[in-house]
Amino acid sequence: TYGYNKKIDWIGNEQFAELTGMAPTKCSTAKNELIRMGVLTQVGRQVGMNKNISEWKTKVNGFGKTFTRSVKLTFTKSVKTNLPNQSNTKDNIQKTINTNTPLPPKGGCDEGSKPEKRKPTKINYSEYLAAYNEIVGDRLPHAVEVNSERQRKLKKLIDSLATKNIDGFRAYVKAFMAAARPFHFGDNDRDWVANFDYLLRPKVLIAIREGTL
Repeated sequence: TYGYNKKIDWIGNEQFAELTGMAPTKCSTAKNELIRMGVLTQVGRQVGMNKNISEWKTKVNGFGKTFTRSVKLTFTKSVKTNLPNQSNTKDNIQKTINTNTPLPPKGGCDEGSKPEKRKPTKINYSEYLAAYNEIVGDRLPHAVEVNSERQRKLKKLIDSLATKNIDGFRAYVKAFMAAARPFHFGDNDRDWVANFDYLLRPKVLIAIREGTL
């Protein structure tokens, strides 16, 4: 108790065992005997040292200050060493409150963390050309070369489709073939025929959607 600047406190039998070297099962009897002898004082369950040696009912009163100092130092050291850090005191509770680091809510993320960016899907341009050639058959010229300009325009077209993949592109080409007029297949005075590049134009996609081709 003196280690915490207290004259009296609750002390367990295990601490008395450390101090005296006796088995914990015998410490309760020894503690009660020391209280009866006046060496210790007790209030309720709390125990403290009786510094008034004249009240001790022992044979060692003659040792005086030397005995008192020895017991006091040993008892204080034992209490400091063996008491758990989380003793039931206001100071320790307040220290725990102030030093505990709050955890983020379960399922949440720490402040400053950023969601991972989704990697863009790599476009297989040759696959799109093959799909176009398959759908138009021999009615329109086939596309053969995948140059940089076609890649740029095709990527822009895919981003404009409702279904932004090869299935959406197939649906678009089929819709064009169903809506195309004879003019688009060469029935004109210029011998002009629609081709792959023509379908990449944004205005053609809009015309298909609005039914104004």
